Amino acid sequence: MELFKRSRKPDWGDLMIPAEFEGDVFPIFPREYDPLHWTWAQERPPTHVKFTKWPDDPEKTPFKKNFFCTIINPEAVPQLKRGTHYTHEYLLPHGVPLWLTKPDFPKRLVIDMARAVKGSLYMEHMDLPEGSRLRYTRWTATNDFNCLVARVTRIKPVRGVGG
Repeated sequence: MELFKRSRKPDWGDLMIPAEFEGDVFPIFPREYDPLHWTWAQERPPTHVKFTKWPDDPEKTPFKKNFFCTIINPEAVPQLKRGTHYTHEYLLPHGVPLWLTKPDFPKRLVIDMARAVKGSLYMEHMDLPEGSRLRYTRWTATNDFNCLVARVTRIKPVRGVGG
């Protein structure tokens, strides 16, 4: 029943849960869970959950996690002020993949558009949490790990609509 209570909290997949096994207490994180339980969280508990244990030696074997982003200061980009552009997150479907060595990490990363150069924000413009480093994936391998995170994109009018 403890798992059911925790699963009703927002962002429960990012919560560290203390688990006990044979007298030892160690932290675990939900890794995969039944996506259908989000709709019915008030009525039924999740039907499927896989957990990942926090590593014994995180310096040697870091913890793997993807972080989703929150955009702040969009008004700092002139194109967004005019309303002719919008911000497109390039790593949005999967999140920013990181290796973690410290268990006290934020739930989301912050994208500060005030640090964007000509409407593009790269990894070098972001502050990663302490004890983390970017993980190699096909999305992050470009430009020597200085991959594009967000870009201000022009809104294209649809032909034949509105006049």
